[in-house]
Amino acid sequence: MTRRPNTTERRVAIADAMVRLLARHGVDGATMQALARETGLTQGLLHYHYASKDEIVLAAVDRLAAGIEARLPANAGTYPLGALLQALLDAGSADEEALRAWLAVGDAAQRDEPIRQAWAAALARLRARVASARDAERPHEARQPDRLALAGFVVAAVEGVWRVGVLAPGVLPVGTAAGTLARILQTTLPAPVARPASPPVARPPAVEVAMPLRARDRRWLDHLVARSPIPLPASVWQIVAGAYTSPDRHYHTLEHLAELADRYAEVAAGPGWQDPRAVWLALLFHDVVYAVGTAPGENERRSAAMLRALLPDTDGAAEIIEATADHGAARTPVHVSAADLAHFLDADLSILGASPARYARYERQIAAEYVPFVGQKAYDIGRSAFLARMAATPSLLRSELFRTKFGPSARRNLAS
Repeated sequence: MTRRPNTTERRVAIADAMVRLLARHGVDGATMQALARETGLTQGLLHYHYASKDEIVLAAVDRLAAGIEARLPANAGTYPLGALLQALLDAGSADEEALRAWLAVGDAAQRDEPIRQAWAAALARLRARVASARDAERPHEARQPDRLALAGFVVAAVEGVWRVGVLAPGVLPVGTAAGTLARILQTTLPAPVARPASPPVARPPAVEVAMPLRARDRRWLDHLVARSPIPLPASVWQIVAGAYTSPDRHYHTLEHLAELADRYAEVAAGPGWQDPRAVWLALLFHDVVYAVGTAPGENERRSAAMLRALLPDTDGAAEIIEATADHGAARTPVHVSAADLAHFLDADLSILGASPARYARYERQIAAEYVPFVGQKAYDIGRSAFLARMAATPSLLRSELFRTKFGPSARRNLAS
């Protein structure tokens, strides 16, 4: 007997589908008919979960706001303002679809009062997070309204950068916004008032690795460090950076981990993780050992073994890693919940539902990893068989969240 989808997951999936429609069509074009097509649900079922389209739009605003806040470290108050700006403006980790949806919400806020209130409340929460940044407290004896005023300016500037970056991308050179805005703020902030020395405040880990990193690898690694929900020793980041920047890797790189970190944040902001530590460690280590031509499951077994050797209490993470060998087929988890396992495995497969351009690049990256070892002909045969097997899988994605978000586009990509 098929289990009825969890109501909370279904509501989240509907709200996420509305986000996609907002990005493509704006609030006016995001009709209930279009939402029914996007979700594959009847309008009656949509109204079972939400009273009206307006309620779904407001739920989508909440999802967008949660996604924005998820880009910031949980303990934002211990981070310098520049690090928070980098988290908000880093082009390497931006979700253009979400940004377009957010801009559509801002446009609708001018004529729809409930949307305006939700949009303004989200910006106010973001302002409070920014106001807690250490640099935002200069001068140290400034009153709270002064800190909030500065934070309000920062939020307004970030909103403007998002709008220009999406609508006129050539105006702002990629990757320059955060640093430029931070320098402007530093030149306008007065020097801090002298006060007795206090214990040093923890800064975001400046991970130093032995090998030189390309700019994009550095950006992706910084993105991972900023998103990490748990503190990790520098030695762990060293291993991660070294493994995922190996020259024979083209898809299984730090970019792949950064994309998974975005999926991690989506689950955290929605249905949530039951064991976030285990999932995060699995994210970092699931491909730490990756060699073409090894026996099935060997890479995953060795990756799990490496994690177990490095850190204690990793049975749950190791179980997730080993499940990626066959993506959990005929497997009942023992150390983690079925929901956590399903969300992680779906996140790992979400590349199949990426935009056509990203999916095409993914295919080229996989070919670049395999063809030098197995030859073009053998690769074409094996890859065709894999894609056909994926396309024939009835439940390609198991969780309601990712099945709704990536399922239709994954089917289209696999059929192309």
